[in-house]
Amino acid sequence: MAFVLGHEVGHVAAKHAIKQLQANLGFSLLLTVALVAGGGKEGSRVTDIAKASDQIFNLISLGYSREDESFADRLGVKYSYQAGFNPYAGISALTKLGEDEGNGIQIPEYMRTHPYAKDRIKALEVLIPEITQRTN
Repeated sequence: MAFVLGHEVGHVAAKHAIKQLQANLGFSLLLTVALVAGGGKEGSRVTDIAKASDQIFNLISLGYSREDESFADRLGVKYSYQAGFNPYAGISALTKLGEDEGNGIQIPEYMRTHPYAKDRIKALEVLIPEITQRTN
């Protein structure tokens, strides 16, 4: 629980939601200006380009989302360890989350908001000894 709480606090501390909101608003503003300037009528080449741009932006945003999740994992381990909890509990939490990932269709990573749990666990297995050695 300490890892999960630390992970979520990490999102807040790193201002991930604000960063995402700024990117979305900026893209929407640029897209609106481009559509107005191009006289974007439904079915026109300009709206087709806008739709394609929107899809590309969404895929790029997913990449940033995965980076944010990895960063929040690192902060979750760090915060929970500094609060006196077992940093390896983060691996247990991610193992539970990942139990359902093996079932069903595997979504390509570039279409996911979060990295696969197995990849997050591998990253924490490298990170945890670094954090515990640094603070001892």
